[in-house]
Amino acid sequence: MFLQALQDLGASVTEDWEHCTHLLASSIRTTDKFLCALGTGAFVLTPTWATDSIAAGELLPEGQYSLKDVDGEQKFGISLVRSRERALALQAPLFQGLKFFFLPSAVDKLAMYSGVIDFYRGQVCTVFAYHRYKLLIIRVQVQGRFKPASRQLGPGKGYMIGAVVDDGWQSLAEAHGIYSVDFITRSILQQQLDTTAFRLQSPEL
Repeated sequence: MFLQALQDLGASVTEDWEHCTHLLASSIRTTDKFLCALGTGAFVLTPTWATDSIAAGELLPEGQYSLKDVDGEQKFGISLVRSRERALALQAPLFQGLKFFFLPSAVDKLAMYSGVIDFYRGQVCTVFAYHRYKLLIIRVQVQGRFKPASRQLGPGKGYMIGAVVDDGWQSLAEAHGIYSVDFITRSILQQQLDTTAFRLQSPEL
């Protein structure tokens, strides 16, 4: 009934985040729906906008219904207003041209983040590591071929995503950084890349 009433006023319901113009939420979330809709520059509104619109018999102006989540903005260190402005100003999707290499310590997060990374035109890549003469050899799979990891990493190229800096990965971590999955979440919520607080460290570095 709720959705039908909105549709009767001219709204449409979509699961295609590319065409989302309005997102209803009572707080900042880290769900696929919230993260993807934010990237389209959609209005993020409280559900009251929908109920008031239905009561008024027309789709009301969005301004006074913008989501204001002080606790959420403080928790994630963002401003929803500025995030929307950045999303609308971006000339290309946030992760376009970037590769994300999920290390063994974060592979359990892959299913959770792969869809969101794909939405922002990033690429999830496979990391392959093996020992040779007591050395850890690390390769990454790009377009079906395994290549040296160091050539695929760095600002504007690719990022390693992990939960810890495992033994044998210290040299790559020192040179290029290993980042927690929060780097992905916070970058999307801010609509700009933010590596400052999410580079992992280890006692060996």
